[in-house]
Amino acid sequence: MPKSLESKCCREIPRVDATILAGESCITAHPTFTHGVINIHALEIAYYWLMEDRPGVVDDPEIHRYFWTLVNARTHAFFS
Repeated sequence: MPKSLESKCCREIPRVDATILAGESCITAHPTFTHGVINIHALEIAYYWLMEDRPGVVDDPEIHRYFWTLVNARTHAFFS
């Protein structure tokens, strides 16, 4: 059975809200977030790490599920 995705504003999560810089409205403006989580080069490195760790993923039709798992893990690591 498919799960429904939950969507929250970063301001609704106290730990994230505390990280948001004064004058900014969203965590996506935080320098560490932009450089470490959504930076294409950081994602590329993480992608290559995933390919080394799980080489069969390249031929797996669920590659996007793995990609989002990776993105979620990096986002979680940012807030840990």
